[in-house]
Amino acid sequence: MYLHGGYQQYCLSVLYVIGVRLAFMRLRKRQKMILSQISLYGHKSRRILTGFGYNDHLCKNNIKKEHQVIQYFGTIADDLCLNTLVSAQEAQDLNIEIHQSLDSTNTRLRHILESMDLTSSEYGLVQLVCSDEQTAGRGRMQRKWLSPPGQNTYTSFAFHFPGDLDLSGLSLAVGLSLRRVLVQQTGLDIHVKWPNDVVTSQGKLAGILIEALHQDGAWLVIIGIGVNVNMQPSNDTSTQVAQSVTSLAAETGSTVNRARIIMGLYRTLSGDMLRFLHDGWAGFAQEWKTVDRLAGQTVNVFEGGFSEHTTPWQGVAQGVDHLGRLQVEDTNGQIHAVLSGDVSVRLAF
Repeated sequence: MYLHGGYQQYCLSVLYVIGVRLAFMRLRKRQKMILSQISLYGHKSRRILTGFGYNDHLCKNNIKKEHQVIQYFGTIADDLCLNTLVSAQEAQDLNIEIHQSLDSTNTRLRHILESMDLTSSEYGLVQLVCSDEQTAGRGRMQRKWLSPPGQNTYTSFAFHFPGDLDLSGLSLAVGLSLRRVLVQQTGLDIHVKWPNDVVTSQGKLAGILIEALHQDGAWLVIIGIGVNVNMQPSNDTSTQVAQSVTSLAAETGSTVNRARIIMGLYRTLSGDMLRFLHDGWAGFAQEWKTVDRLAGQTVNVFEGGFSEHTTPWQGVAQGVDHLGRLQVEDTNGQIHAVLSGDVSVRLAF
């Protein structure tokens, strides 16, 4: 069958785009062929598609991202393919790095920020970094966080907050954002555990590590989030942590798409951090009360962090105060304001 030259090229371009999409579902067998086809047809397809009215920046950006995702992730790109979930506007606005392996997404993001001009006075998401694996991931109090490939999400977001913002309660607000995303996508019964964990009745689902840099009268906040998505519960991703862990797959009984978790976080955090800029912790405090795992529970408080050699004191958790500090009532009825940087808190069984 003969096709007019222009129409024939158009068809080839359409087939190319369709082919790239289908390729994400067949990467295990066709990775090398896909990469060669992208190299051969990428530039031509972009030129032809722009000739039919498609935005040049979006075409080029999409092809670049598809090539990057395939090249970096190989057999697991179908699960971490963010590009298929990004809207046209997000494709223009989102600064994202996707890696096969990093020592730490927070560390990588810090290095990126050191080389960026961040004199803007506007609020915004500066950069997003995600990796399939971390070789030197870390949690609160410098605990090592083992981050195996192909199972979970390891993501760091950098937000710019202009002005002298009070960051009290920020990690708690992020925990609420994360919880909402996971509930929306799985329907699970999920709670937050002071100061930085998201949990179910079976154990820890996710953790948060926040690092803040103050410069030129503004805050640069790095929000690192690790979510146990498809790991087996027996594969404990954290060390030095006296609590059980679980995963979304273990709780739901089915595999969960990791890219949807990351994009859900991107969209939810973007709105919630703007709310935090305007309202601070007060804008989230009521929501915390409804999903607080520790409220009314007897807890062990370890001064200086959890250790087998540390003797804890015991009390009953009474929620958090206006600064996001945990309120614990001791056996004498006295209320103590517990700071997250000073202690570890464990449920007493």
